[in-house]
Amino acid sequence: MAVTIAIKCHEGIVLAADTRISLEVKNNNQSFFKNFDSTKKLLNLGGEHSHIGILNSGVFSIKKKLIASYLPELIHEIGEEALPNVFAYAQAVYNFFQNQWDKEIPIDYNGPELSFVVAGFDRGDFDAKLYTFNIPFHNTIKEVFEGNMTCGIHYGGDSWIINRLIRGFDQRVLEDNNSLRDLPKELRQKLIKEIEVKSTIQFPFDIYSLEDAIKLANTLISTSIDIGELSLTPSGNGGQIIVAVIKYDEDMDFVQGDLI
Repeated sequence: MAVTIAIKCHEGIVLAADTRISLEVKNNNQSFFKNFDSTKKLLNLGGEHSHIGILNSGVFSIKKKLIASYLPELIHEIGEEALPNVFAYAQAVYNFFQNQWDKEIPIDYNGPELSFVVAGFDRGDFDAKLYTFNIPFHNTIKEVFEGNMTCGIHYGGDSWIINRLIRGFDQRVLEDNNSLRDLPKELRQKLIKEIEVKSTIQFPFDIYSLEDAIKLANTLISTSIDIGELSLTPSGNGGQIIVAVIKYDEDMDFVQGDLI
């Protein structure tokens, strides 16, 4: 798994991710998990595409090949010329990995999804764009922050700890509550919305600097890692915290982390 964060403020975009993957090892009728702490989940295409950032969470490989290891093939398929906008990059990333998935994964697969965030600025547009999609089930490309100059936070992967910190509760508790489940759908959604309004922490993203966004991303991911390590609840987060920023008309800049 992974924990990934994208924060959009008026100065630009902050993308952050941990570097751990956990691999289940089976040996002599025993099973255990082995952690690897140098996995790239925050990617940049380089060249004429350097203004685009990609976050990967959920499934970390297709068969036995890490998502980051596909980067040269993805860049080759996109070509040397810059694409017209961020949505076109999201479409290109989706098409590439959907094709890889279809070639390698059985059609009856029923496990976790491969999730992406593709972020950057369209040329000539000061409003950053972030798109997300999952493979293979929820594969519609969606804009994360719809509306002109809308700021906010998007987190994915193994982010249930972050979800509790921000929202004040775990969505799974409400989904599994028998009393709520028996209510009419509209009433159930209304009650959940009222709980969210009262319990969710409010962040003033509209006045955030990039430094503020970097600090928040670090705080949330490091807290998620620490709680996972110090509690009895399962969490696959760990390793380094890699952070990058994207500003208007500039290449993506890695500002934290030292993976090769």
